[in-house]
Amino acid sequence: MSNITRQPDTKPSICFVVTSPAMLSLLTSQGPAATGGAELQLSVLGRALKEKGWEVSFLVGDYGQDRAIETSEGIRLLRAYSQPSTRPVWAILVRSLPEFWRSLAEIDADIYVSRGLTGQAGVIAAFAKLKRRRYVFWLAKNADAWYGVPRLSPLPFVERLPAWYGIHSADALIVQSNEQEALLRRYVGRSGVLVPSVSPWQDAVPDGQPGEYALWIASIQPKKRPHLLLDIAADMPQARFVMAGGKRSAYSSLYESVQARARQMPNVDFLGFVPFEQTKELFQRASVLVSTSKAEEEGFPNVLLQAWSTGTPVVATCDPDEVICRHGLGYHCEDATQIAERIREITGSCELQRQIGQRAYAYVSQHHSVDHITAKLSDFLQEVVCAKTIVHADHKNAEE
Repeated sequence: MSNITRQPDTKPSICFVVTSPAMLSLLTSQGPAATGGAELQLSVLGRALKEKGWEVSFLVGDYGQDRAIETSEGIRLLRAYSQPSTRPVWAILVRSLPEFWRSLAEIDADIYVSRGLTGQAGVIAAFAKLKRRRYVFWLAKNADAWYGVPRLSPLPFVERLPAWYGIHSADALIVQSNEQEALLRRYVGRSGVLVPSVSPWQDAVPDGQPGEYALWIASIQPKKRPHLLLDIAADMPQARFVMAGGKRSAYSSLYESVQARARQMPNVDFLGFVPFEQTKELFQRASVLVSTSKAEEEGFPNVLLQAWSTGTPVVATCDPDEVICRHGLGYHCEDATQIAERIREITGSCELQRQIGQRAYAYVSQHHSVDHITAKLSDFLQEVVCAKTIVHADHKNAEE
């Protein structure tokens, strides 16, 4: 690949390719009622890069919006391709490949970024190589590492080779944790640059008041294990739980079963989907956040950062790089029994809530601020665009 001629102090143009429904909703308040952690991260970082002088575009899915939209911040959104809801994702991509390719070309960015490994990554990588642009793949979950190994990948067969090509041919890779870096080296044989997740709230200063309930908030899908939370709530009838989460079309039956079960439980308030802008209050009023996600299917769960930003302790089955344990931000648990014990411990002590909350807020402020992470990301992306050859630098610890 030949070098893209650019002065070091000139900000290049960047396109984030995100066709899941939450991206459109978070950037424009249009489209389906959806919120996702990866999409939330990119919406925050996209806006922050725009403020730093980048030309920022998003290639998004088709959810009935106009083909081209410009947000109030000057971010450009272009529809990737027509997307019939009755077809699986891989079938949509195959049928719409020419249109997707034309959309990539119409954006005409210096650098393209996608997050979460699917066959789409291979198409973007091939486009970038042919058009002499840069492509960065960003791991969204730990499992992305073995999604890039065709014989291990759970992706549809038609997507496995493109996914393999995408993660192997990307000009650079970004990881969210040291754990992801180790998995990437093991399964793909490449290193990534560590860019920690960013806190979406910079002004949610904890008030030190005791919380009212245990909060569970996530999209209703198998990897989040919502029924595990309900099992715990059933064994803790004296505790109050608030459960919030939207429906995924692929898992509508799971949503219906969770909703029906939760509404039969007097100590569980099931809210369904809650728009992102209304979730801050849920965290602020909670005594503890409970996360029951499968660790291998997560990267750095956004709900952890949201909780810590509001001074809320967490009890979680996922502890990326053991930050919960090392910094005293809550508790990492292995099973339902441990989770229940820790919920009782936290909700039973206002002083414990306050102490953990103070540590959590300090940790997020120091390691996950928008300014700090955006500066790191901007410098790295600029190096990728300007480099004649990409050097896959060894990662550094997120706390350095």
